[in-house]
Amino acid sequence: MTTDSEKVEILLKVNEAPDLQAAHSFAVNKNFAGLITGLVNENYKSDYEPSDEPECFTRSPLILTSNQWLNRITPMFTIDCDLNSPKPYIADNYRATLEKYLRFGAFVKNTGCFLIKPNECDAVTLGNFLNTVLEDRAFTFVNFAVQIDLFSASNVGKSYRNDLTEDQREEEDDSWLYWNTLHKATNYNSRIQVALVINSNLPNSNVSIYRWIGDDIRMIIVPHSSFITNKSNFPLLSKRHQEIVRMFMQYSTNTVVIEPKSLLDHRIELYKDYIKHQSKFITYNEHSSGKDCPNYPLQPLHDNLDNGVYEVFERDPAKYVLYQKAIEAALVDMVSPEELETKTILLMVVGCGRGPLIRAALNASTNTKRKMKILAVEKNPNAIVVLSCLIRDLWSDKVQLISKDMRDLQLDEKVDIVVSELLGSFGDNELSPECLDGVQRLLKPDTGISIPANSISYIQPVMTKRVSNAIKSITGGVKSPNFNEKSNPEFYKSLEANWLVYFSSVFHVDETKELFTFVHPNKDVPIDNSRHAIVTFKSTVDCVLHGVAGYFTSQLYKDIEISIHPETHTQGMSSWYSAFFPIANEIQLKENDPIEVEFWRKCDEKRVWYEWRINRPEISHVHNLNGSAHTIHLL
Repeated sequence: MTTDSEKVEILLKVNEAPDLQAAHSFAVNKNFAGLITGLVNENYKSDYEPSDEPECFTRSPLILTSNQWLNRITPMFTIDCDLNSPKPYIADNYRATLEKYLRFGAFVKNTGCFLIKPNECDAVTLGNFLNTVLEDRAFTFVNFAVQIDLFSASNVGKSYRNDLTEDQREEEDDSWLYWNTLHKATNYNSRIQVALVINSNLPNSNVSIYRWIGDDIRMIIVPHSSFITNKSNFPLLSKRHQEIVRMFMQYSTNTVVIEPKSLLDHRIELYKDYIKHQSKFITYNEHSSGKDCPNYPLQPLHDNLDNGVYEVFERDPAKYVLYQKAIEAALVDMVSPEELETKTILLMVVGCGRGPLIRAALNASTNTKRKMKILAVEKNPNAIVVLSCLIRDLWSDKVQLISKDMRDLQLDEKVDIVVSELLGSFGDNELSPECLDGVQRLLKPDTGISIPANSISYIQPVMTKRVSNAIKSITGGVKSPNFNEKSNPEFYKSLEANWLVYFSSVFHVDETKELFTFVHPNKDVPIDNSRHAIVTFKSTVDCVLHGVAGYFTSQLYKDIEISIHPETHTQGMSSWYSAFFPIANEIQLKENDPIEVEFWRKCDEKRVWYEWRINRPEISHVHNLNGSAHTIHLL
């Protein structure tokens, strides 16, 4: 069985290894997952002049097997300011030399990751260079991780100057802005990621650190200088460093790199053991393997759910405990102690699935000693088989099964309570309003209640580069039919649709705000479930807007609620991932920029769909116009 600490991969990084074979053996013997080291001999001096003469700028690859190169070695390349030299012949020759080095790297390791270490190199120039290199067929299966300091070295000296304001002393955006400029120059190439150095100096503001969570971090690097020594002469991290390392291990990456002074550093194993110990504080659950992976929303009216989906729903006891409490509270309110023997409540469960709400209702009846008759309404013929067996073997005459679409149902008798679990990640995105509006005519007009009584959706602007890249890759970059390809060559149809995501690598740009509300039973005449709203936010820091996350809360009955709102999330409840509404083109945000999001919920006779756009700080097109990329079918 794999333990949590074994899910963390710890690598060893040394800037140069004169004896690569010995360094590799050292890393393996010390139980490191791999070795990161420079591929080019540090003592080799090139004049960057073109030459047909063979050069020995590195050791022979024959000292390691191809399997060792592929699985144990991460080549590192330092790129200097000569790449952006104002003298073209220097820049061109240096570029050609770098390409030669990198091609040799791809020769010995044609798949996996290379570490790129910028040294006073212009961000745009480096971004363009890396993008060009990756277009070469030799690098088809190679990714680059660019080494970036969490807190740039240029800020360290400023932090002690009294003649500067706090913002000037700690321009803590420097390193992220450098990376963002570089990545923007690559058109946000998903094969170029971050190797983030957790250096000894840290920004004062946590917000600028949290922002990195929304980026695409391949690995974190912890150099020896970030460790301090305790009274027993053992290395450890300060409390704040410890919290930051754990945070990135939890949300961003399971790859941690230890960088000692050299291979002679006698504390190398202690560094590794300390990081491995920190990994024991990382929490994992059944959803961890699917974090940051976009999922298609369910279509429960259009499709018949399968057995596995029902089983996932039923593995969420917290939800059904609250439903049971809501039913119990409603029964107590509806049936007084004097009516225990004379009054029977008629309760209808719509969309029963395999019966978890029926069990909750039967338990509520037993616990409150209230008499109840249950009507179980389900349209899925396969679920009907399961329910029939349960009635035959367990429930007997306590439950009456009705195989029908709830919206077409006719009853001779009005019901006291309608119970449903038609809520989606955005509250109404699985058509709970349309379904419950269709059955509310069967409720007793004055006393009948619905559980749930309402649903409220919420939205929140987010930076989540990893999810955005994952969505782009789903359709292989299929362009939207709604947009002019000449003006938007990188437009992806997948970024027109809404998704469900178990977020991990995400930065919340501002607080969550309310969007749409639906009440059950709905007293409006006529009933109209279309909606429109404009919600305004403000960016808390310089960052990138990738889209809008969506959540819901629902009042089941009186003060009994369920929620996936980040601030009020029901403890232990795991049935719903967050909704996500991406934007096709990332928007660069400055601190305090206003963000205006416009949302529509639109309906016709056959379908429901959402449309959305950003109005400020710059206007986007309307996404999913007329339901072109995603609709929720009513039939």
